[in-house]
Order: sequence, then structure tokens, then C-alpha cells
Amino acid sequence: MAEASEQELKELEKILTRWNASFDAVRPIFDTKEKQYEKYRFKRDPNTHTYKYNVSLPIIFTQVENINSTIVNAFFQKPKTIEIQPVEGFNFVRPDIKDEQLAIQTTRAVNLLIDNPDNNFYNGFNDAVKTACIYGKGYTTITPRFNFDDPENPAYEGFMLNARDFFDLIPSTNAIDLKTSRYKFLRETVSTDELEERPKRDQHYKKERIAEIPNTNWIPEDIRKTNFETIGPHARRAAAVDKKSNTILVLHYFEDGHIITIAANSIIIRDTRDPITLGTALGSEKIVQKPFTYDIFDEIDLIRVP
Repeated sequence: MAEASEQELKELEKILTRWNASFDAVRPIFDTKEKQYEKYRFKRDPNTHTYKYNVSLPIIFTQVENINSTIVNAFFQKPKTIEIQPVEGFNFVRPDIKDEQLAIQTTRAVNLLIDNPDNNFYNGFNDAVKTACIYGKGYTTITPRFNFDDPENPAYEGFMLNARDFFDLIPSTNAIDLKTSRYKFLRETVSTDELEERPKRDQHYKKERIAEIPNTNWIPEDIRKTNFETIGPHARRAAAVDKKSNTILVLHYFEDGHIITIAANSIIIRDTRDPITLGTALGSEKIVQKPFTYDIFDEIDLIRVP
């Protein structure tokens, strides 16, 4: 087993320190949002009405479902989800460009991507809107999908829209929203088999470091609390390594366009600042490349109307 370098240990300490500070900052918010989720699932404490029939009316649940369906249906009610129109007056500036024809072609291409079930657009959008209806804010990530049959020349296949759990995205301390966050944490729980497959799809993942993940059953504080687990199907995603369910806690740290991934709160298994081998016009070269040329995060806010 290769020992971590001093630089790697310092980086690990810095990131985990920031993780603890960021999570402590959002803990009061999470406590409030847990209560909102309980109301959505119409949970009532049986001790509040002793010796009385504890009737619970799912009014909030019904309201959330109605609002969610109204928003989603309004978005997808037309045959074309997205319709692109040419900019008014553009044909006077560039008469050589057929802007109307370009708008029609672009509209067709974008809607084909949206309608492709592999891109998960409908399910991701619906889940993000429902999360916003429950908590007031929903998070999504849009990432590209590639075919990695040739690791040095991956083929683009489309995008993937994923709705992220409200409790799995942690901004930096003192951040108002994701746009003002200096760095972000994305928490994820994956199986050991899935983690072992990732180096085949992303050269930044370190296969030898994944093999060194400690086989421990250490489970720290359960962030979601016991009552949260009894209401809905929530796993104990605070666990670093859970041998019983064969899952590993993974923290993705985003800063300055790069990603550092920590597994089991102890090992850096990906660092996009390290060079990878890519095919170029001059042949295979070692290149330091940011994984995304855009901000993959987006948030949906449910604004209250007075």
C-alpha cells in the first residue's frame, strides 16, 4: 500500500476542515428542512395527542403534488419543449446568415436531446421541481455523457440531467447561493463495485487509491436523524464505509473548475489537477484539463407570492 504524500495529507486536511465548517454552517437550515419534510409526509408526534385518535390530513402533501404537477405540465404542455426564435433585426446586420432556418434546426436538435430518455431530462426536472416545492430550493447538475471504448478519444453521446438531494449539496460558509459559493461539496454514496468501475470512464480516478479504501464499519453522526429514516426511504449516507450495505461515502470538492474527490473521509481518489493522457493532433499527450468548461450546478428557487 502506497503511503500518501505530505502534500496530499495537507490537501486532505484542508478539504475536510472546510467540509466540517461548511456543514456546521448549514446544520440549522438542515434541521428546519427536516421538519418541512416531515410536514410534507404528514408526520405527527403520537405524544402530542395522548389518548386521542391521531388523525392526520395530508394537506401539505396534496399542495406540493398539485404545485409540482402544475409547474411541470406548464413546462411540457407544448409539443416542442424548447422553441428558439431568431434575434429581431439580426438579418439586417448579417443578411448572409439564414437566421430563421438556423433557429428551426437548433430547436429541432435541442428537443431531440431533451426527448432522449438516456439524458434523464424529464425525470430530473420533475424531481428538482418537487424538491423545490418541499424545501424551497432544488438542485440539479448537467454533465456530459461519453462512450469510453477509446479512453484517449471518448465519444460524446449527450448530456445527463440529475436532480440532487437537498442535503447532498453543501456550499461554502457565508455563501448566499451556489453562485456566490467559493467552493462546493457534493456528497454521494456509491457501491464499491461502482467506484471500482469509475477509473475506466475517467482517468482522473486513481485505481490504486480506490483499492486502499479502509474496510471499516465506522459510522459517524447520522445527519438525517432517526426519524428521517422512519418516514422515507433514506439510507444512512453519513457512513464513511458501510460493509453491511456495501456502500462508501464520497465527497466531491469543487473549486476553481477542478474537482477533488475523497472516499471514506480518508483517501483522495481523484484530483483533476493531475495530468491525464488524451489524443491530440500530435499524438497522445499528458494534459491538465478542467473536467467541465461550464458550471454544472443549477438551482431552482420556489419564490413565495405574498
